[in-house]
Amino acid sequence: MIELDLAELDYASFWNRVFSAADPSWRRIPAGDRANRIVDLLLAHRARTVLDLGCAIGRLSMRIAAAGIEVYGVDISQKAIEFAQAWARDEEMPNVHFQVGSAANLLFPDATFDAVVANAVFDHMPLSEARRAVREAWAVLKPGGLLIASFDDPQGKEGHPYHRFGDGTRLYIRGPYRGLVWRPYSETEIRKLLAAFALQELRQEQDGSTVAIAYKRAQTATGENVLGREPHRTPQTVAGDS
Repeated sequence: MIELDLAELDYASFWNRVFSAADPSWRRIPAGDRANRIVDLLLAHRARTVLDLGCAIGRLSMRIAAAGIEVYGVDISQKAIEFAQAWARDEEMPNVHFQVGSAANLLFPDATFDAVVANAVFDHMPLSEARRAVREAWAVLKPGGLLIASFDDPQGKEGHPYHRFGDGTRLYIRGPYRGLVWRPYSETEIRKLLAAFALQELRQEQDGSTVAIAYKRAQTATGENVLGREPHRTPQTVAGDS
């Protein structure tokens, strides 16, 4: 029997396979309640620069950019980013930018963004990597910055065979989810994962997913960095800053 190694999971392969099927009919800007609510929250926060983590083919990024906000979309899938870049070029939207990258190893300077959106991102990686991704999101947010994160329905993929690792991460081994990495989260686990943030709202959506709305709590009352480490990047001007 082959021993599976959690550290060697290849997340990109599954998503590259999914997005290799993308064609022009996939160019649909979301107009549903969740997308509208995200944009409303960003506008209410007066966000000028937003990071869309796990942006996939860029649908939500394009929706946010259409509201006049500077958006940087990052995804681990090369296929998804190529599609998103071509879409943005064809639509002549200069305020949306796409690049391949990992949520757990962002290349942006500290305190770059007014808001970070992470739709079904933190739950599609092992727990240790999700913790790193949350730290990265915290680092690139400005003080008081907004985090909007969603987590898929914990029961949504039941009935499909998977290998379960010790931290609860699942690697689906057959069927339509073959190759998908996913870790379901309870409400208690979401609160623990986002403990460095000031959690304003945690709500369950009709589709069973959970949405968290939180703000960067930059310092404790004593001025100590809440994540217990020094910033590892130097802030710099990006599009949207004055």
